[in-house]
Amino acid sequence: EQSVIDWVTNWFHMYNINSRVDRRVREYESVSVLGYSTILAKLLDKIVGNGADKKKLPDMFLNGPTEFIQGIVNGYFSGDGHVNYNNKVIVAVSISKQIIDGLSYILNRLGIFGAITKQTPVQSTGYQQKHITYRLTIRSSWANKFKEQITLINKPKNDNLQKLVGTNKHRNYETYNNSVLDPIVSIK
Repeated sequence: EQSVIDWVTNWFHMYNINSRVDRRVREYESVSVLGYSTILAKLLDKIVGNGADKKKLPDMFLNGPTEFIQGIVNGYFSGDGHVNYNNKVIVAVSISKQIIDGLSYILNRLGIFGAITKQTPVQSTGYQQKHITYRLTIRSSWANKFKEQITLINKPKNDNLQKLVGTNKHRNYETYNNSVLDPIVSIK
């Protein structure tokens, strides 16, 4: 998405870091903005890890102020997230379980909850998946809370987010005063 590419390119330019946009088409189109800074690369390797499956959100990110957490969520979902307003769902996918667990944790700090599922390559739909992936799915009232608190820099995704109208009723459980009402099966 051009708005994300522009934002990242401008950020590199602001700090006098040379960059270029790399577009690749395989089973799907991939766009990367590459910045050429040894110091930044070493810093990011130390903080978030190296290799897609080894990336993580470090503790200092998890315990950051609200505005910082909102920025992390914005960045991740603007890049690797998906918003489907017809199905009333917001999704993040990664081959790093640590990234998905970290996103879930910081979203919980914002009062936003989701379900984490694991997909094996056989369960994949669409393009050929080669790795196990982890998926964080946000629905219902939690999708509404996400929409209230997060503005995505990815314009088409943010437009879809603004169109999303989640339900405040849980699809599996009845709630009252923010508590889930489970049916009583038996009393002994």
